[in-house]
Amino acid sequence: MHRLNHPNVIKIFEAFESTSALYLVMEYCTGGDLYKKLFYSYQTISEEKSRKIMKRLFQAINHCHNHGIVHRDLKPENIMLKSDEDEMDASTIKIIDFGLCKILPFNNKLNKYVDGNISGIVGTTYYTAPEVLEENHEYGMACDYWSLGVILYVLLSGHLPFPGKTHEEVEISIRSREIDFSLVEFKTISDDGKDLILKLLNYNPEKRFNCI
Repeated sequence: MHRLNHPNVIKIFEAFESTSALYLVMEYCTGGDLYKKLFYSYQTISEEKSRKIMKRLFQAINHCHNHGIVHRDLKPENIMLKSDEDEMDASTIKIIDFGLCKILPFNNKLNKYVDGNISGIVGTTYYTAPEVLEENHEYGMACDYWSLGVILYVLLSGHLPFPGKTHEEVEISIRSREIDFSLVEFKTISDDGKDLILKLLNYNPEKRFNCI
């Protein structure tokens, strides 16, 4: 987190360690998380507001990836609002919770971080990319792009694209379910908005839209 300096990534100021705990002093956000705003206040968010929020998220994740950091747990609960008075102002959103992030190795010869070679089934299943769910399978930055696609779907519709009552049902849905735009909420969403969702939720990580 000390590597990152972006207006839409939570700031860390200090870290203190005792014999029993690690204390992190971070930026104070009073506006709650995006999940609560979405499901307790707005139900759905307009396409224009969603566009602004997603633009900020794309920029923030691109910044993380440029510093070799893959978040691996992007979801509305991990997106905070700086103030409780901002009413979803996209400029004040903050990505938090880097507890499951992975730092990529740096190749000095290529002078860049090497994507891929990440393993482990982590994150919140509803937002987890299909390649992450595969045992003993390596993946890379593209897992964050999938999560952003799920977030966009949720922002526009108020529904999850891959529902299920258990982890097993959700995993089956992720692996087999086609993206459903028949919901009434999508009748007013532009073709470009739906196309972006499809390109972020591409099952092939190499063809998935990225944040560059």
